[in-house]
Amino acid sequence: MKLGVGWAGLQAAAAATPVPSERGDTSPSAIELREVNAAFEQIAAAGGKGSAETRQRILRELLARLGEDERHFLFGLVTGELRQGALEGLVVEAVARAAGLPSADVRRAVMLAGDLPRVAGAVLAEGAAGLTAFSLQLFRPIGPMLAGAADSVEEALAELGKAQFE
Repeated sequence: MKLGVGWAGLQAAAAATPVPSERGDTSPSAIELREVNAAFEQIAAAGGKGSAETRQRILRELLARLGEDERHFLFGLVTGELRQGALEGLVVEAVARAAGLPSADVRRAVMLAGDLPRVAGAVLAEGAAGLTAFSLQLFRPIGPMLAGAADSVEEALAELGKAQFE
């Protein structure tokens, strides 16, 4: 999804919106993935006269609810500077939790589609029914499944023994 917001727009919105802890709010952020997605959809849909200000207003409202770490993550996501890999796995887990689906099902759909944002949009909009759109197709590459997940560090160490891992 093209937002029409670049680095300068993010910086301007951030400068105009203090981090909650700077305002004395020490409570953890209660924002949900669906809310961030809805804000992104509103930003992307803004067009015509005054659309730049509309995008900035929505972005400021979103940033006002995010802590420093969440802002850093969001900036990387919007600018394309978010390092993929392990973080992608966290996003897949978050999407699965937000959609109320088993993470293995969402991971499989991402592997088959090769497109996490498309899978996330489908499952957040349609739930389990959205997974049916993603299947093995001839001449479409699938993502590799190079590692298994463990529920804890202890479980990973017990399974791997003295092997090296990231």
